[in-house]
Amino acid sequence: MTALVATAAAVVLTTVDAREQDSRTVIVGGGFALILAVCDVYDALVSPRVYRPAWPQEDALSLLRDESDVAFDSRCIAALERAVTVGRSSLVSTPSRS
Repeated sequence: MTALVATAAAVVLTTVDAREQDSRTVIVGGGFALILAVCDVYDALVSPRVYRPAWPQEDALSLLRDESDVAFDSRCIAALERAVTVGRSSLVSTPSRS
């Protein structure tokens, strides 16, 4: 997993956990596997492979959204999307120090 996706997984876990009435549901109820599934597929899509180029981030997120509540947990997708958007904007908007 890339550093961005590992960070996103941590953010997703925190975000989903904070919104659960019973925080044990996220870990005990298989939530961690749901989080990793979303992050793993995202990472696989946006990473270049020998047999295909990397997908653009928006295309990967779009595929995950299309599969929301079918193959993936919609809360995990939404949290991943927030995490990668925050990660991307912080990389772009970080002012240089002079």
